[in-house]
Amino acid sequence: MTSNDTKPFEKVVVHPLVLLSVVDHFNRMKQVGNTKRVVGILLGSLRNKVLDISNSFAVPFDEEEKNKDVWFFDHEYFENMYSMFKKVNGKNGIKFFNIKFKFLK
Repeated sequence: MTSNDTKPFEKVVVHPLVLLSVVDHFNRMKQVGNTKRVVGILLGSLRNKVLDISNSFAVPFDEEEKNKDVWFFDHEYFENMYSMFKKVNGKNGIKFFNIKFKFLK
């Protein structure tokens, strides 16, 4: 990174509930045979260059077997969930949505 580049944030804080939710979603998907990838929405805020990830939710997701560039993402579910989260905490916005795990055996 050069001196002309500016960082959008200097610190990232991820609340424990978020970590628990992500691992829980991965483990639930693993029980039904899907261990490739899980997708979820990370919600948080950015203040004074501190990215604060305070909540998250999983989103139904699948990908085509033959072409991994083709995703099946439930937009209606996403919009309904995000709408509910915005009612509870309007300050939180979407920060990231694609999470891929690869656990070593």
